[in-house]
Amino acid sequence: MLNIRQKDIIKEHALEETPKECCGVIDSSGDVVKCLNTSPFPEEAFQIDFSQVPNASEVQSFYHSHPVSLDFSMTDKYYSHKRNIPCIVYSVERDDFAIYYPNVFFELPLLGREFITNEVDCITLVRDYYGRNLNINIPDVVHQIRQVEPNKWPEREEFWTYNRRSNREFVKIFEARGFSEVEAPQKHDIILSDNGIVKALSHCAVYISDSEVMHHPYPSDSITETLSSFSKNSKIVYMRHKLMV
Repeated sequence: MLNIRQKDIIKEHALEETPKECCGVIDSSGDVVKCLNTSPFPEEAFQIDFSQVPNASEVQSFYHSHPVSLDFSMTDKYYSHKRNIPCIVYSVERDDFAIYYPNVFFELPLLGREFITNEVDCITLVRDYYGRNLNINIPDVVHQIRQVEPNKWPEREEFWTYNRRSNREFVKIFEARGFSEVEAPQKHDIILSDNGIVKALSHCAVYISDSEVMHHPYPSDSITETLSSFSKNSKIVYMRHKLMV
């Protein structure tokens, strides 16, 4: 699949970025297009903002580098299946390539998935939980704050308009998706909370069992923890889907 010219460009890009992981795409003309690695941990992972890639719908494949391994990570497979294009990995230490094709079944596990801004986050986890466990489709959420790397929120003017304790926009988003507020949680309810520097409700979790929640905090992997730990020093709202009433 890769010709010598493409391999040389990707290898050169990887060596330029070491110890960070490089990343990019191969476009419909076969040209290698270098992209910015937007991961908050570029020495351990990569993220490509496909919204910034010209003619992203026509991309043939994407690539990134690993310091050593040629194994494909959960995120590699996610990107590949989400866009139905091959994933190319170049190992700097081994000076070799591997290619993953999205021709087998794959879905992200609910627990242990990596955070990818605007793609794999707390909202994604809630939607996947409801779809897989309850066969309830929760429409996706498109929001300007969600599209920004959370550690860069304070740099955006719209963040300071959103960041008010009286802001109930997050509640309204879920109300529009069939949820309503309840006083106490039961299994499968969602929990909205504020989120660190964000005063407004901006994070969501699923109440999965007696005093246990599942959620995906930035920038960590998705986890479970006790409700008391999750809600400590936070404002929270419980919501129940209309099909669970």
